[in-house]
Amino acid sequence: MKGKTFEAEIARDLRDVFDPPGLVKKLVDASRFPKLHRELLKRSRVRRARQSEGAKHSDVVVEDCAWWFELSTSAGVSPIRKLAQAEKDIYDTGSDQLPIVITREKGRQSIQVTVRMGTLMALYELFTPAPLTQREKDVVVQIDYPDLIDRLRWNETRHHRKTSHG
Repeated sequence: MKGKTFEAEIARDLRDVFDPPGLVKKLVDASRFPKLHRELLKRSRVRRARQSEGAKHSDVVVEDCAWWFELSTSAGVSPIRKLAQAEKDIYDTGSDQLPIVITREKGRQSIQVTVRMGTLMALYELFTPAPLTQREKDVVVQIDYPDLIDRLRWNETRHHRKTSHG
């Protein structure tokens, strides 16, 4: 049950980033009305994957998104193992998404994000004068969850401006 609660929490945060503000407000207002809430969720770009889908999708799916969100909350969670699992699932499905692992260790409040350096550079839209070596791209990096949400929001706003005005 804790895993489902964690996934729902992350999905809510991602809706704040990827869905229009009007829909997010309607979802919050409808939270006491399950049938209406379910209907509104159908309009969202963000959904939790069904267990029956197996590894065909990330744990939280965002339509038309570059990121594969792999989540875990448990005692002794291994973000590097989750990252390897996400990379395998991405490869197996033929997706071109980049893995972002979001974890919370059981009994802790803080949420950590684990990615490879290549993914971090893509997330922050950083470019180097010389391309990174494969070894450099594979370095594992951790950032705080609020920083991830802020960066995703910034990217989404910037992307929306580009497609709306240019």
